[in-house]
Parts: sequence; C-alpha cells; structure tokens
Amino acid sequence: MMAAFTAVGDTIHVRLADEDRELLGQIPSLLDVVDGERGDPAYEVLHRSAYPSDDDATRSFEAIVAGERAAGRRIDRAVVAGVAGGQETLTRLEALGLLRSMNDARLALAARAGAFDEGAGWERRGRTDPTLAAVMWMAHLQTELIRAVDRLAR
Repeated sequence: MMAAFTAVGDTIHVRLADEDRELLGQIPSLLDVVDGERGDPAYEVLHRSAYPSDDDATRSFEAIVAGERAAGRRIDRAVVAGVAGGQETLTRLEALGLLRSMNDARLALAARAGAFDEGAGWERRGRTDPTLAAVMWMAHLQTELIRAVDRLAR
C-alpha cells in the first residue's frame, strides 16, 4: 500500500484515492456547521472555554483571539478543499493546516458519536459505527501526514 503523504524535498506529495479525497472534501462543511451550533457536542469540544471558571476572562480572551482563529480556520479549510479537489503537493504550512482541520473534524465526529463519554474502548465500536470508523481513518491519515512533515528537509 502506497503512503498517502510522502516528503520530497521541501514539499509533501499527496497520493489519495478518489474516495479518500471525497471524504476529506466533507470536512470544511462539517466544520462550518459545527461552528454555528452551540449545544452540539462537536461545538462544545471545539470551542472549549479558555477559562471555564471565569466568564469575564473567557469573554475577554475570545474578543482578542476570535477573529484570528476564524481566519486561520478558513485558510486551513481551504487547504482541505484543495486536497479534496486534487491538489498533489503541500508546503509545510499547508500540511499543518490540513492536520489542524482533520483534527478538528476527528474531534467533532468523536464527540458526536459519544467517544469521549464512553472512555477507553470506543475504538471497538469503529467496526460497526461508520462515524467512529471515519474517526479512525482520519487518525491514520493524520499519522501518515505527521510522519511526512517530520521528514521534510529543514
């Protein structure tokens, strides 16, 4: 089986099956929906309070970082869309953006599937639960991408 991500010089070559690209292509819309649905377990895991016991500090922190965080997420999701659309090489920064979006999607799906409530052993459900199977698939891709980023020429 060929690696999905391979470091070559200062870029990462992307070799994904069409099905994998199609699945990755669903990440931006998933995360856009999550960003707007307070009360959704996925929203809660991706928008944890920086200061859970201090509402004033949380509001102040959010006022400072919200715009920059939203801009960064838009850029990262655009990278995902590019890879889903057939982009075959990534810079280190693009690869890190792909990793961040994949991680957000993985956490969101795991939260919605109750994996955090269940604790250790949720992986066994990955054989029968398509949502958790997607979580495990993304974890595998992330591992490959992390290894490729680590191999980039410095």
